[in-house]
Amino acid sequence: MTKSGLQWVIFIFTSFLMSLISLGGLAIPEEDTMVYNRPTVFAISSYDKKSGAGESVYLSIEDVIDDKEGLSFQWFECQDHNGTEPYAIDGALEKSYETPLFSEMGIRYYFCKIAEYSPEENDDLPIFIVAYTGLPVLSIDTIGGSTIWNQDEWIPATLTVGTENGGVSEQKIFAKGRGNSSWHLTPKCSYSVKFDRSIRPLGLSMGTHFALIPNYTDKTLLRDWWAGYLCKQVFNDEHWNPSYVQVELILNGLYMGNYSFAEKIEIGQERINIPSIKKIYKKTHSTAGLKLGGYVLEIDQHLLEELEELEEPEDLEELVFQTESGVFFSIKEPNLNELPENDQEVIVKYIQDFIQQLEEKIFQLKDSQSHNEQSCFDILDIDSVVNWYLFKELSKDEDSNFYSSVFFYYDPQKERLFMSPQWDFDLAFGNYGKGQIDSPEGRIIQNSWFDEFLQSTVFTERVKTRWREIKLPIVEKAIPALIQKSEDITVSANMNFERWRILGTHVWNNSSGSDERLTYQSEIDYMVNWVIKRVEWMDEMIEDL
Repeated sequence: MTKSGLQWVIFIFTSFLMSLISLGGLAIPEEDTMVYNRPTVFAISSYDKKSGAGESVYLSIEDVIDDKEGLSFQWFECQDHNGTEPYAIDGALEKSYETPLFSEMGIRYYFCKIAEYSPEENDDLPIFIVAYTGLPVLSIDTIGGSTIWNQDEWIPATLTVGTENGGVSEQKIFAKGRGNSSWHLTPKCSYSVKFDRSIRPLGLSMGTHFALIPNYTDKTLLRDWWAGYLCKQVFNDEHWNPSYVQVELILNGLYMGNYSFAEKIEIGQERINIPSIKKIYKKTHSTAGLKLGGYVLEIDQHLLEELEELEEPEDLEELVFQTESGVFFSIKEPNLNELPENDQEVIVKYIQDFIQQLEEKIFQLKDSQSHNEQSCFDILDIDSVVNWYLFKELSKDEDSNFYSSVFFYYDPQKERLFMSPQWDFDLAFGNYGKGQIDSPEGRIIQNSWFDEFLQSTVFTERVKTRWREIKLPIVEKAIPALIQKSEDITVSANMNFERWRILGTHVWNNSSGSDERLTYQSEIDYMVNWVIKRVEWMDEMIEDL
């Protein structure tokens, strides 16, 4: 059979899958171990232009049996992955079977019985789980099938994308592991993807770096997507924030599930559009010219912990510094490692001095108001801080407590530091797994900088005004958008949870009650109800500031 477009048949047998995960150096927590009643095969149908829905999928049993004469075959379709209520498919009497086209999104289950095969019930032969989800199919094949081992080594690969309208594109890329908990603590890993030139895949903004986010601990699969929606459609943030596209990921022939394909934070014309401080310095070699260059910073305590463990501090790839109050920053963009060490030190010192000056002004905020002196908001954009504060309190994101994923960028044309963009919300919106933090009530942001901001009437009045503008759109616009998106990806979500059978179980770092939420819809309902209660609580809290 000649297969057109993208047709994926992915074989995953229990022992083989576990060996792959073991080879990748990933310890699977006991509660995460997938239990299959029989070996499982996953297949994803891609879009068929002629039918306007899903292509047929070619299934075969020949790779899992000894080839001997005298065997007879019969394919069955059934109701679930346990082989419930099977019925024989007329004429399906060969080792291989081509499924009918998909007229709509859905999941089908097949198996093949073989006469004169032991055991008699054929229970050791696989169930084929076949789905057409309507989402783009993104396939990464590393050169030579190399394993993506770590977060440091870029592995050459080919990325093939089958879109929901039948288009197919192929690009050469590099891939590596990424993330903190999503790399070290879950079996469904997160990946970085790098192109050798700027592209605009699947309607995302043009750039070279993208992320594949697994959403393993986020069983809605949509917390990051919804954060992107909020930034653009409710907060109407004038600053760039990442967009997300839900995709089916296949890695070296293995179906990995539903992922968020996301724009990574980088300087670029369609992302953080600022002149790079590195380019300015390379042109001028002048410290006076540094004020004409922009950069992106991240507060990231993970790097501080890593630095403390290193015997040689210079082994840390990121360039970092710490303020006098203990806030730990890394320089995320541009990459200064290509510069000579002396030049790196000049730029880092320049940025550090600027941030230290800002911190000192923050701690003088009350006095500066009363004496009409220059305020920290003359160099730190107050509107971006207000938006950041409201967004993080709404999501109750624990990382926002100046732990990690707190980003700033400096725009030399506006001579301002902006608190943006927003990033990393899989452990937010009631999904942090630590008691009180998962309650829709209570403040989350408690750190020295915001302790000062919240004593400023200039800041608190801006917060109140902004909240009054966005609270109704959150309920009337954003929550319906979340519900609609969950309906759009329900088939994909169900297929994802066939691959990762964790619904109704507690996996790191789920909130309490996760073991009672047995369906995808129950996870969506939990998040929606949590957000509604959070908005109600914030409405009272903010008016009392």
